[in-house]
Amino acid sequence: MSGIRRPIRTHSFVFLAAMVLFVGGNALAQNQVAQKQTAQSSANKFVGSETCKGCHQPIWDKFNRNAHFRSVASKKEPPERTGCEGCHGPGNNHVESFGAKGTIVTFPDMPKEKVLDTCLTCHTQTLSRANIKRSSHTLNNVVCTNCHSIHGSTAPQFLLAKSPQQTLCYDCHPNQRAQFSMPFKHRVNEGFMKCTDCHNPHGTFQPTWANGAKPRHVETSK
Repeated sequence: MSGIRRPIRTHSFVFLAAMVLFVGGNALAQNQVAQKQTAQSSANKFVGSETCKGCHQPIWDKFNRNAHFRSVASKKEPPERTGCEGCHGPGNNHVESFGAKGTIVTFPDMPKEKVLDTCLTCHTQTLSRANIKRSSHTLNNVVCTNCHSIHGSTAPQFLLAKSPQQTLCYDCHPNQRAQFSMPFKHRVNEGFMKCTDCHNPHGTFQPTWANGAKPRHVETSK
């Protein structure tokens, strides 16, 4: 019996040693990555939105009419949530490299789920966005920048990419465009009401079986 147990113990010891080396090596690699990221973040410092103005004057000239300008005007937010760098990250490396690609966060180059997560770092305070992760828009790869234009919006509210609001919604909902051209309809095209009077584009709670089967982003009162 002792001759049988010895190789089992040996194999167990070898396996345990291999696992220790694997876990230890993985932890070491993760620690090195974390140290590298810390070093990079400490080197890439926040420079303030006034610095951005030097190269992005046309954007800055309109920024005081942007809702995001409140973070600059209040002077109460930390650098990582203030002005340009609140969305685009620290700008020192971008400035030092004279705008080299990859030195600043650029939304067109980001994966869509990363765009959503970036916006939600500040826009999670209201109940109206509580269901955005499971909304049909998000599940169909429609994210914030598909509907909102941060620097180029001409809409009076909500930084919409197009105005009036229904023209923006019609881009993805052509069936509804046709329905609102019929004789009997809601007066959306006439400006009497708009899509978001009934629908929450950021997702809604689904308290009924009907909404659960076919979610329409419709706000419910009960």
